[in-house]
Amino acid sequence: MTTCAETAIESALDSARRRGKSRLVGIFGKPVGHTLSPSMQNAAFEAAGMAEWHYAAFEVEPSELGEAIAAIKKHRLAGVNITVPHKEAVIQYLDDLDAFARRIGAVNTIAAGADGLLLGYNTDAGGFLKALDAEGFSPDGKKVLVMGAGGAAQAVVAALKSRGASEIAVCDTAADRASRLAAKFGAKVVDSARRAVGAGLIVNASPVGMKEGDPAIMSMDDLSIVSAGAKDAFVYDLVYNRKTELLKSASLMGLRHAGGLGMLLHQGALAFEIWTGRPAPLEAMKKALENKA
Repeated sequence: MTTCAETAIESALDSARRRGKSRLVGIFGKPVGHTLSPSMQNAAFEAAGMAEWHYAAFEVEPSELGEAIAAIKKHRLAGVNITVPHKEAVIQYLDDLDAFARRIGAVNTIAAGADGLLLGYNTDAGGFLKALDAEGFSPDGKKVLVMGAGGAAQAVVAALKSRGASEIAVCDTAADRASRLAAKFGAKVVDSARRAVGAGLIVNASPVGMKEGDPAIMSMDDLSIVSAGAKDAFVYDLVYNRKTELLKSASLMGLRHAGGLGMLLHQGALAFEIWTGRPAPLEAMKKALENKA
C-alpha cells in the first residue's frame, strides 16, 4: 500500500519534472510547515546555476518513515534532510553512516550514491559550530548547559566536546534519554536547569518554543541563576522560526543571544555540498533566509 509520504514524493516529482527539474531533494519531518529549508536551498540552486535541481518539504509520520526512506531509492532522489522527530530513528533504514554521524547517533542529511546506497551524515554539529563562530563566540573552556537530549542535542554536545567545552550539563524531561546522551559524551545530567550554575553558554536544543504559545523552557529567574558568575554568557536557541521566550528573557537581561537561523544556514550549506559536490552559495542562502524570517 502506498503511504501518504510516498504519494507526496511522487506528486512532487511529477510537478518538478513538468518544470524541467530532474534532481529532487527535500526534507522529511513532522511538522515541516514552518521550515525555511526549501526557500534557502532553492535559492542556492538558482544562484549556482543548477536549474535542474529542486527542494521540497514532506511531512512524514513516524510510522511511515521506513517507506519514505525506501522511496528515496525507488524514485531516485538525490538525497534529503531529516528533521524532528526522525534524526535517530532514520539510522536503521540507511545503508551506512559517515564516521561522525555514527559517533553522534543522529542523522540530518542523507545522500544517495551512484550505486543507489543511502549514506547518512550529520551537518548539525558543523552548522552549530559555524553559527557560534559567526557570532564571535568560542565554547573553548566554557561550562555549558544543553536543554534537550534528542538528535539535535546529540549533535550539539558532540560539537561542544570537539571544541573544548570544559563541562557540559544536559537537562531533559526524559531523564533516561539525558543519561544516555551524557554517558556517550562524558557530560553530566542535571534534573533542573538551575543546577548548571556558571554556564557561559546556554543552549536550547529541544523543540520547545517552536510553536506560538509554547512556555519558556526556563524561567528568567533560572536563567539569571545559571548565567551568574559566567563572563559574557551567551544564549543560543536552535529554534529559528520565531523569537522564543528564552531569547526574550535573554534580551531583557542584557545577555548575548541568537536564534537558530545561523545554524540552519550553515548546516544547509554543508548538506548542499554533500549532495552536489559544489561550494555552497552562502550569501544567496543567507539572503533567502533573511527575506523569509
